[in-house]
Amino acid sequence: IELRWWGVVGPGGMGKSRLALELAYEKHTADGWAAGFLEDHQLEHFDWEHWQPLAPTLLLVDYAGTKPETLRKTLRRIADRQATLPFTVRVLLLERAEKRAEDWWEPLANDPALIHTRHQPNPLPLNPLTDDQLGQILTTVLAQYGRTPTNLPDLLAVLANIDPQRRPLFAVFLAVVLAQRNPTFGELLAADDVLEALYNLLLGQWQKASPGGIPDTYLNLQALATLCYGLTQEEWSTLQELNKELFPTDWNEALVNTLCQPYSDRLVVHPLQPDIFGEYVVLRRLRRLTETSGPARKGKQLAATAWQIAPKNASIVISRMAKDLPHLLDSQKYLYDSENLLVLGNVEDALLNWGKLTVNLTYYK
Repeated sequence: IELRWWGVVGPGGMGKSRLALELAYEKHTADGWAAGFLEDHQLEHFDWEHWQPLAPTLLLVDYAGTKPETLRKTLRRIADRQATLPFTVRVLLLERAEKRAEDWWEPLANDPALIHTRHQPNPLPLNPLTDDQLGQILTTVLAQYGRTPTNLPDLLAVLANIDPQRRPLFAVFLAVVLAQRNPTFGELLAADDVLEALYNLLLGQWQKASPGGIPDTYLNLQALATLCYGLTQEEWSTLQELNKELFPTDWNEALVNTLCQPYSDRLVVHPLQPDIFGEYVVLRRLRRLTETSGPARKGKQLAATAWQIAPKNASIVISRMAKDLPHLLDSQKYLYDSENLLVLGNVEDALLNWGKLTVNLTYYK
């Protein structure tokens, strides 16, 4: 069998994408495989029916649960042709653990055309890390900054309060903040405290890289791009016509790439990564706009713009916020207010995605 596919599930911040990236790098460098992440447009528009891999290939798909039907069609097309494929193809699907299996995994795993190429009946879960594993992460990251933890048990106790899910991402965040900002443990009582400290650290780096300063319009653009999970050239052009008060009217590529590290040729403005940090920055920016513009006027404008430009991606990102940062989302409820649909040209698409979001928000509560 030339095609095999499987899944990995875990909470946001558990390291799914990072582990997949390390696997891709290892297979490419050690074994000569072609390996990497597939973007949505490649899944939807690539000619899979005539594709001939030039080497053994590992395809990675992040947030697989947001596109089950597209994935099923792609996997079927590869499976139908596997007897003629010149090389092995492996597909690894990544999704958050809270995504209901019946909504994405089961339709794929139980598809008669795909059962024989499925690696295992259920996806691989990533479990919470042990104290030893978290301690190793903390020690390794601190060592990169020339620091040594003086009392690792106390540090692990702080981390347990910050992140009861015991995820590697927050261990890295905590170590970076401790190494570069040197706060007291009393200043780091919750995940929000670590995310805020990390934001202030990065903001200082962004300002240092931009001697002329960072206009508010570019911070708004950073938040919008993250809420829309990136902006294409077409979406950027649309934005130019929508709101000249809230967003830049010029194009400063160096500043854009400083605020949103590029990783895809298809996007002109990239979302902040990792996702949890990006979500925090969006909600933080909306709070700031609310505080400085009366009754949330500018915050509502930014939310409405996201729904107009990219309703599907906006609904997905807001769903993740509901799981990752529900207490912060509750203070910015206009993000999923149905009034935002009134400004949209494609009302049918907007209503569909708003309906899905409403169901997700109810499920997470």
